[in-house]
Amino acid sequence: MEYIDWINSGQGYICAWIRCLILFVLSVLCIRFTNHRFSLNTPLDFLIITISGGLISRGIVGANSLGLTVEGLITLIIFHFILSKLCFYFKGIGFLFKGCSHYLIENGIFNYNNMRRFSISENDLLEQLRQRLNTENFDLVDAAILERAGSISFIKKEK
Repeated sequence: MEYIDWINSGQGYICAWIRCLILFVLSVLCIRFTNHRFSLNTPLDFLIITISGGLISRGIVGANSLGLTVEGLITLIIFHFILSKLCFYFKGIGFLFKGCSHYLIENGIFNYNNMRRFSISENDLLEQLRQRLNTENFDLVDAAILERAGSISFIKKEK
């Protein structure tokens, strides 16, 4: 048990490296355990990544003990896993934590209320249209949808 105290209390480079390696391996295992693909696109994933990074950094530099950091990290990952499952099975919880999509163009007509609500201009839509469909012609678009993660999807008109 002395080596754990040494790793926790040691302020030298070797202790920091050991804490870093332990926390890195643990982080990878926790993420693999949940089998979840984290991305910065959803607020829930963004918060988990940000909080985990802050927690891990405090554990590496020795501001928190290694044990508390490990407990906090495991708790956070398990909570995220449970919350993701609840969002999957219960639409209301999914709506609360992940939101819903909104039409910006519907049946070829601009929905200016939603565009104003989310501060998306016609130029913003035009930029996305060029990037996604390689065109500047809104006449080809039946719908533009602001997705829950913040990206814009386009549905072409049927010919």
